[in-house]
Amino acid sequence: MKYGIRVEIEMSTQQQQQQQQQDVEMSSVVPPHEQQKPINSQLANVNKNVLNKSAGESGTQSITQSKDYHYLPTIDVQYDWQLYLQSESDCFWLTYRDQLNHSVHSSVRTTKLSKDNYKLETENNFTIESSAVTIDKYFNLQITSLGVSSEGSVVAYGSSDGILEIMETETGHVRRKLQGHAGDVDVAKFFPSGKVLLSGASDARLKIWDALEGNCATTLTGHTGGITSASFVERGRNLVSTSRDGSARLWDIPTASTIQTLHTSNRPVNDCFVYSSCNMSDDKDLVTFDEREFGTDGKLVLLALEDGSLLINDIRSNKIFSQVSSTNHKSAFNCCAVLGNQIYGGDEDGCIYQYDKRNLDKQLSIFQFCKSPIQQLKIDPNGSEKLLWCTAADGSVVAVDMSKQVIARSLSGIDTDIVTALDFSMNHAFTTTRDPFIRIYDF
Repeated sequence: MKYGIRVEIEMSTQQQQQQQQQDVEMSSVVPPHEQQKPINSQLANVNKNVLNKSAGESGTQSITQSKDYHYLPTIDVQYDWQLYLQSESDCFWLTYRDQLNHSVHSSVRTTKLSKDNYKLETENNFTIESSAVTIDKYFNLQITSLGVSSEGSVVAYGSSDGILEIMETETGHVRRKLQGHAGDVDVAKFFPSGKVLLSGASDARLKIWDALEGNCATTLTGHTGGITSASFVERGRNLVSTSRDGSARLWDIPTASTIQTLHTSNRPVNDCFVYSSCNMSDDKDLVTFDEREFGTDGKLVLLALEDGSLLINDIRSNKIFSQVSSTNHKSAFNCCAVLGNQIYGGDEDGCIYQYDKRNLDKQLSIFQFCKSPIQQLKIDPNGSEKLLWCTAADGSVVAVDMSKQVIARSLSGIDTDIVTALDFSMNHAFTTTRDPFIRIYDF
């Protein structure tokens, strides 16, 4: 059995002021046998200097001075903290960061009481509790994508060798190995039925697989660059894909053909998100549509562009509904999502931009919890219109409560590596990075 922990901190204003005056050395909370290791926490001060030097170049400084800017305090836990439960008594570190350049450090003392029974003690107003977590390892793999079936019984993951595998989540048994791609498999997601799998890779191809038998039903060709994302239209007879070739395409699955190209540019399209809208143009009845289209009426697709803007297209009419950008924002948008009435874009500078989809003229807020690129934005699996899940290139996986502008949940276990995938099923979260681990979290 593996264990997870829940950490909270409560500090008074006086304590925060006292902490800011202290020069806290990380070695005071790191176990002696860890002090010689180049662990991530010891790079904190170096990273601060790098940030200060590069702030003017990246535009971070001007963004943080904006009245719409909000820094989201975070709690970081030593990524390999579970190793310290194996000894009779040991400790691992915690860090609370309430500003980009200010943090509070503490440690957790672990004492083994009996088999699978541990006592956890901490200080500096941190509180801690434990819960279960499973980490499955698949040797010699660099996992680049992951998708979970709707009922949660199987998970599909793609790797850098072009192979996908379908695994039973309960037993870890690999049910099917799917071969046919060349290079990184960057998209792996189940159709809503849970019986069919979509994959996309750096070979510029999308493939549709029978998840039960493991056969490739069809291959979608037309992109000339690696596939970056895909989003289903309703039940998945049509889907939208994006590519490093600078295009977004609407596909018809039964005929394996492109219905129309929704966007073209000379820079990559990094992500897409299909959603419904009632705020459509008055001339929609005049729009002719292809007989291969299914469920596209009233559908918009949000595109995250490398040029630093978000583009919204009306799928049925293939017209630009809106182009969303912020003043002086040049950093690439890596990902995007729609949550309730809000549109979100995560960029290369570690910022999350929030817009009201009913009034797209200006951003509502800019959020930040780290200075690494935001990799994915995901909707909460329980349907909450308040929680937005975010991953970053430094290994962060957090759920942000947008109504309170706080981080409601944070998942540990990835050490400064890019998070390649995040997906959900029921009360579980699944994460991957470019290592041989699939991390499964029990909520």
